[in-house]
Amino acid sequence: MRAAVFLAMEEQDKLENKTPLVNQNLKRCLNTKDGRLVAALILDFLQVFHLDFSLAVFQPEINSVSGGVSREQLCRDLGLGENEGNRKSPLLLEL
Repeated sequence: MRAAVFLAMEEQDKLENKTPLVNQNLKRCLNTKDGRLVAALILDFLQVFHLDFSLAVFQPEINSVSGGVSREQLCRDLGLGENEGNRKSPLLLEL
């Protein structure tokens, strides 16, 4: 019985000391301006269509639970005019 307790404690220590999974390709992509722009466009798409379950997965995976850049800033970065940034359609459709 005592051995089982020690084994369980060792397993717990291994789990607690484990580093989080990191997607290196995604990390490299998000470290570029274009990568961040693409992620913001995907976020905008998911938000416009209220795809909340997909957002709940996507935002933590890109470490952007706060939401990232505003839609207005995204329009400016893409060179879209105010009238092109229709709130009822994703910015991807404007490109």
